[in-house]
Amino acid sequence: MAPDFTLPNATGEHISFSRELEKGPVILTFYRGAWCPYCNLEHKAYQELLP
Repeated sequence: MAPDFTLPNATGEHISFSRELEKGPVILTFYRGAWCPYCNLEHKAYQELLP
């Protein structure tokens, strides 16, 4: 379980964790930056899962 929080997304829109959970499972990941090869691999794998 995680506490509820609201953060801006890449376009500046505020996203609420609890509202996203209402839509289904949520994946929360931390992307350190383009310099991190492991982050880039993980990001690419998630992008490939999107419709």
